[in-house]
Amino acid sequence: LMGEGQRSAKYFDKPAFVLYGRQDQVIPPGPINSLVNKLKGPLKMAHYHEGYHMLMRDLQRKVVWDDILSWVRDSAAPLPSGMEIKREQYDRVMPKPRRSLNKFTK
Repeated sequence: LMGEGQRSAKYFDKPAFVLYGRQDQVIPPGPINSLVNKLKGPLKMAHYHEGYHMLMRDLQRKVVWDDILSWVRDSAAPLPSGMEIKREQYDRVMPKPRRSLNKFTK
């Protein structure tokens, strides 16, 4: 599923909202970086410093849910959490990739 998402991302030109938890121990930053670089449409990204893989079930889930609801209502509005990062900030903010899962980043 993740590989198919990576392969298809270059064709996706609709608004997208990418959420990532810095503490994610399941998906390393490398595949997320690759995905973000392939998306063509309007992009909003949120980086939750204390977030893990299951952001919507995490201890800070209300913050994540509020951000998602806000984006659905108005994708151009600022996120209530203030966790939004811009494309140009992305490489600086994201953790350095751990050992990559090459099969997902091609």
